[in-house]
Amino acid sequence: SGVLYSNTPSNDGYITNDLFANSLPISGSSLTAINYMNDSTSEAGEPYTINGRTAWYTYTADSDLVVTLDTTGTEFSYHFLAVYMGTSVNSLIKIISNDSNYSTSHFTLQFKAKKGSTYKICIGRAASSINYDASLFQLTLTSTPFTYAGALYGPEVPTAPTPKNDSFYTPQVLTGNLLTVIGSTASATIEPGESGLSETLWYHWTATANKLVRVDFPAGSFGAFAAFTGSSPQTVVEVVKRPESTPLSYGFDAIAGTTYKLLIGSTSAPFQFTLTALDPPVNYGPVSKITFPRNGQIVSKKGFIFKGTVNDDGGDDAVVAFQFRVNGKTVISYPGSQSLFSGKLKKGKNTLQMRAKDNLGKWGAYHTIKVTAK
Repeated sequence: SGVLYSNTPSNDGYITNDLFANSLPISGSSLTAINYMNDSTSEAGEPYTINGRTAWYTYTADSDLVVTLDTTGTEFSYHFLAVYMGTSVNSLIKIISNDSNYSTSHFTLQFKAKKGSTYKICIGRAASSINYDASLFQLTLTSTPFTYAGALYGPEVPTAPTPKNDSFYTPQVLTGNLLTVIGSTASATIEPGESGLSETLWYHWTATANKLVRVDFPAGSFGAFAAFTGSSPQTVVEVVKRPESTPLSYGFDAIAGTTYKLLIGSTSAPFQFTLTALDPPVNYGPVSKITFPRNGQIVSKKGFIFKGTVNDDGGDDAVVAFQFRVNGKTVISYPGSQSLFSGKLKKGKNTLQMRAKDNLGKWGAYHTIKVTAK
């Protein structure tokens, strides 16, 4: 706690924490840091400077915290604030910033700090605000420990304190193949890797068998939705994503045993969605068609180009493998829709077949034609 001065007005040309490499360590649950920005500079590789002047702080969380940063007391408008993770100035991951409203006289940002994680805090002033008579940047940091509200699944719409499933690492586990989730993001925060969203909650759902999953949002419901696989917010692989302002239904193929990380982000607090997981139809699988050669066509017994197309209920991108057969023997197994067959054909009638497999592991039926080799 207390006030930390990085420099004084009389220290012209000397800014202790002007460079990223010289960022000033700060700690504690309540701190005010003051920087006089008239002699600060920007440096190559900084991710966000508005052609202005910056200074850097380093903050390491000693427990899981909700950190609030406030710029009240700053003497000039057109200032900005951003929080990053990373060890070099040109390879930072943005956690949160005031990119869209840097012209205000003061503002507040909030993010979730994970115990033991180190955050780089960048403060600055835009070039248009350089005024040597008003150079003080005041940053107040306060933090509070996480308190968990418990489950966020059911009829309640809790608003405080911070929901348990605010973090990717403490999700609400969903089970079953038909369920409705009703909740609120009013007290949610952001965490590393969730760039672009300010209030997020996490759910995990594991497919007990291959399923066709549909996620429905009722008319008038707002909230960004995405489904991922992966082990951290920074390394997840997107399966499907729904823009915040589009109340539509989205679906994806779920593979048995796979855990899907479902994210909800909202600026309007309350949200609702229904998850329905259906068994694929018995005949569900890619439908293949040999397009060349044609049925009954005469081909060279020395070889030919084998071509085909595939349609799949899960989308063309769900097809992961192909097989071509000649007279019952697989001659090409390839993740593509055409290939050169250069093997010899027996003279006379030959049987050609093609099939494909989707990402659920389901092989479709063979498409069969007859050709004559000469």
